[in-house]
Amino acid sequence: MANKQKGEVALGEYTLRYSINALCELEDASDMSAVQLAMSLSDEETFKIKSLRLMVWAGLIDNHENVSIKQAGEIISDFGVAKTMEAITKAFEAGMPDAEDGEKPDEGKIKQAS
Repeated sequence: MANKQKGEVALGEYTLRYSINALCELEDASDMSAVQLAMSLSDEETFKIKSLRLMVWAGLIDNHENVSIKQAGEIISDFGVAKTMEAITKAFEAGMPDAEDGEKPDEGKIKQAS
């Protein structure tokens, strides 16, 4: 089940999440910034179905670590391009919440990660 507090969005039985690690994997696989790739999906002139497939794959790897890029394509085929793009948009936006003015990251969490 998708946890909205973690930026997760359901796509049927699958869960999309664009964590920092997922975004890094996306950038490594595409040689584009995650933001450039996401924006290319909404531009008719730069839209590529393989970019959509890559976005789905990256969004799945946190919760479905063994999913392949080919399986991501099958998921798109099952749910349709429009529904998939809607889920990607929601998950991408949820994964990048804006911090409130003056809000600082939780230092305890930062120290634990070191």
